[in-house]
Amino acid sequence: AQYVVLDGAHTAESAAALASTLRAVFPDQPLAFVVAMAADKEHRAVLASLRAATPNVVVFTTAAIAGSYQRSAAPGTLVAQWQAAAITARGKPFRCRELIQASLAAAVDKARHELRGFTKPGVICVTGSLHAVAGAERLLQEVLQRA
Repeated sequence: AQYVVLDGAHTAESAAALASTLRAVFPDQPLAFVVAMAADKEHRAVLASLRAATPNVVVFTTAAIAGSYQRSAAPGTLVAQWQAAAITARGKPFRCRELIQASLAAAVDKARHELRGFTKPGVICVTGSLHAVAGAERLLQEVLQRA
């Protein structure tokens, strides 16, 4: 079984609180972030805060904002900012797979797949935008209705 956490953290402060809470609640579980952000956010600061959770996998994607993808940050931009945050990070280095998926549904599915290789149940956390969280919630409701 896997856990799913939906959190709309989109500031450095809220991302830091999320990272701390995830590691307090799930100290030893493998962690995958699914991250989509609006283009006008402080990407590097938010992603630097998320790095404190030492995820095993991060899947970058886009989320529709007000019905359009125009205001969503490109996943490649987010990867670059994640890597820039890693270069300037003060903490202990850690191994983390960095992936890009074209849609939120594909990103969540990829995160699930990536966590299957661990012996402990994994945690998938969708974050970076309230729009991403709303999209993920719709996806999960569809899955539950089919079950």
